[in-house]
Amino acid sequence: MKSLAGPVSSKTKSAPLKPTVNYATRLEGETIIPLSKSKTLTLDLRTEKPVSKYKTFWLSSPRRIVVDVPTNWSDFDRLNYNVEHALAMKVRVGQYKDKVRFVVATDENATGEPVIKNGQLMVELKGR
Repeated sequence: MKSLAGPVSSKTKSAPLKPTVNYATRLEGETIIPLSKSKTLTLDLRTEKPVSKYKTFWLSSPRRIVVDVPTNWSDFDRLNYNVEHALAMKVRVGQYKDKVRFVVATDENATGEPVIKNGQLMVELKGR
């Protein structure tokens, strides 16, 4: 008896791999640790998809930089992190249906702005 089924392929399709990302920080539990020790700080704001646009603003008392990324999700495992650097103390993550919001509590003398490098969102901080 002949089989009506077509040839069986040994190849299976798998989900595409996430591109390799070179982070400027590493996560250790609830702490973000910069990979390089310097007077400036580059913080990775980890998202599930590459970032092409964002909105940002500064708040005072206490000083914070807020970064909203539309139509994206956080790639952090937690909602709150301590930062091991003099320019930033904490990162908080808020996930909403239409955006992810990152709030970085900074030193009163910190200044800086977000940047996108190869689809990866970072905040670069320095002292005033």
